[in-house]
Amino acid sequence: MNGLVKHFGLKAQARTGLSSDVAVMAVIAGAAALMTFVFLCVSAFVWIGQIYGGVVAGLALAGFFLVVALIAVAVCINNRIRNIEQAKIELAQRHTALFDPAIMQMGLQVGKTIGWRRLVPLVAAGVLAAGIAAGWRKEHIPKGT
Repeated sequence: MNGLVKHFGLKAQARTGLSSDVAVMAVIAGAAALMTFVFLCVSAFVWIGQIYGGVVAGLALAGFFLVVALIAVAVCINNRIRNIEQAKIELAQRHTALFDPAIMQMGLQVGKTIGWRRLVPLVAAGVLAAGIAAGWRKEHIPKGT
């Protein structure tokens, strides 16, 4: 079992490139970027404050961040709606025979005939074999074939 876990861990690392040192450096880079942003905001506040006063500087920066937040919310809502539509389209295209009432009735009949206690391990083994075969196919068979 340990070898299988290691295999899946290595596959995930090969696809994403993530490791502990990459994660640590990403956190450090994120913290540095956040501090840079904070210092830029403070500098902008001081600069605008020297020209127009502290209240105007605060209102100007608040207005700027309000506009940024409203744009981000609008983009988020637009992306959410588009994701919902794409998921509905994909679900409509993936209509499989598995959810056909006749197939489901036959599956229930098979389950009653063979017995659920005997059928569950067979189904689990079949799903595991299909998953391993799909992963092997993705690795070893070129696209387009």
